[in-house]
Amino acid sequence: MENEKLLNIKPQLNIVALLGRPLSGFQLLLAFPVVVLFFALHLPVSSAADQPSFLKGKWYLEPRLSDEFKGASLNKKKWLVGGLDGVCANNWRNKVCSASSAPWEGRAPSLFVESNIVVKRGKLKLKSRIDPRNSHFPVYEHGSEPPKLLIDPDCNCKYRKYTTAAVVSKASFRYGYFETRAKIADVKLSSAFWAIGECFEIDVFESVGDKRVISSSTHHDYGKDGYTKSSTLSFDPTTAFHTYGARWSKSRVDVYVDGDRVHSLTKKQAQKKKQWPKKDCSMHVWLDNEVFSWYGYPKKNGSFEIDYVRVWSPCKKRGGACKSKRRCEIECCSGRYRKKKKTLLCR
Repeated sequence: MENEKLLNIKPQLNIVALLGRPLSGFQLLLAFPVVVLFFALHLPVSSAADQPSFLKGKWYLEPRLSDEFKGASLNKKKWLVGGLDGVCANNWRNKVCSASSAPWEGRAPSLFVESNIVVKRGKLKLKSRIDPRNSHFPVYEHGSEPPKLLIDPDCNCKYRKYTTAAVVSKASFRYGYFETRAKIADVKLSSAFWAIGECFEIDVFESVGDKRVISSSTHHDYGKDGYTKSSTLSFDPTTAFHTYGARWSKSRVDVYVDGDRVHSLTKKQAQKKKQWPKKDCSMHVWLDNEVFSWYGYPKKNGSFEIDYVRVWSPCKKRGGACKSKRRCEIECCSGRYRKKKKTLLCR
């Protein structure tokens, strides 16, 4: 028989055993916060949110990519700030910019500014402002000497007047379901939730122009138009929070709004337009707002509000390998795994 070690961590708490005697009602009242804190720290990650009903089988919530925004500021262990330490001009590679590389500033004329990122009362707010006197203007080309104004080739225009915001996940994922609950900004600019990697992009939604219409698309060859579908919503997405998500597998992408599938794209369909990669890559999650000059310009300040971001992945089957004990506890879902030689395998 192979030398296998079964590892199964099951935290237990016995207040009476810890204290050596029964507790009075008053003592139980005092102990209650301790018990709540204990279970908050030890319950499985997936218990923090219910698995969407349309995800069949067992899935786990990926802690590196999911955020409920409960703190007083952006969790920079999970997120990069667009335009600051964020994402370089070759933004799909998602590398922190070095002194010799320029960050992607956003789509001109709007500029990503960190002060427009606010976390308050359990919500992430990406502000957009008409702010022509912002100290970041004018924007010059990185490292140019003498200073030369930065011109965005998409619109052949400079950065001016408008500031927006973007956050990008530090971690990435390959296949799964990523979702946000959000209220789209009620101004003439793009509120967007998407993911991108070195070889692929999935736009869950971009809301520009008609606020009741959201566009979802995939891109592989960035020199050509992506595969885009639009959905007309039965509600105004700027007045209340709704859920938006996409399930990405080896063979298709399905887009959901409030738990209902609104459209799908198969690999075969996308390949007809050469918009599906030959080899899939990992992707990073984006949330941002930008001014699209071809849709016009905002006439007031706005706020794209996000309640949460959750990324789900299917649990690994029996025999599936994981890189560490911590990852096994998450990816095996049951927390049960075994060691076979130098490899950790789910049970």
